Amino acid sequence: MPIRQILIITTLALLALASHFALRQPDQQTQASAPKEAGYYVVDGTLRGLADNGDALFEISAQRAEQQPALARVALEGVDVTYADVQEIPWRLHADRGHISADWKLLELSGRVRIEGTDSEGAPLALHTDNLTVMVNDRRAITQSDVRVVSTRGVITARGMTADLAAQWFELETDVRGRFVAAVDSGDLL
Repeated sequence: MPIRQILIITTLALLALASHFALRQPDQQTQASAPKEAGYYVVDGTLRGLADNGDALFEISAQRAEQQPALARVALEGVDVTYADVQEIPWRLHADRGHISADWKLLELSGRVRIEGTDSEGAPLALHTDNLTVMVNDRRAITQSDVRVVSTRGVITARGMTADLAAQWFELETDVRGRFVAAVDSGDLL
């Protein structure tokens, strides 16, 4: 085969290969720049969780809530959580941020997490931690982070906690230390 024919065939093969890659790259760019699955977002709104029978179970007020379908959750900022039956579950939960699972059963709170309620005698009580996992339907909360419990009687610190919000009890896990005083101004709890 003459050299001229080899050069023409080689040039045609290279042009075919180059055109294949040139046509293929825009498809890849289109896929990469395709919009992600969008969800809803709410600014200064309230989300209501419902029990299986349709009754209101809890409310989450948030400065911002954004559904993240790819992560199967709703991201939250400036979070306040209140259970619908305040008489049965008088605790309020606050956090800088959090997220709730797509099935609305698991709430993860982080950043200056605070649980406010009252002790067995009706005096104000506040629990402070960095992270808290709440099983909202079971009305239970757990953390492995440091916990600080402040009441009118004093301050208790510990690492880790399990709480049953409906039964109104909590159990501190390790490194429990307490300091009790005659009286603490209830305004210092929050």
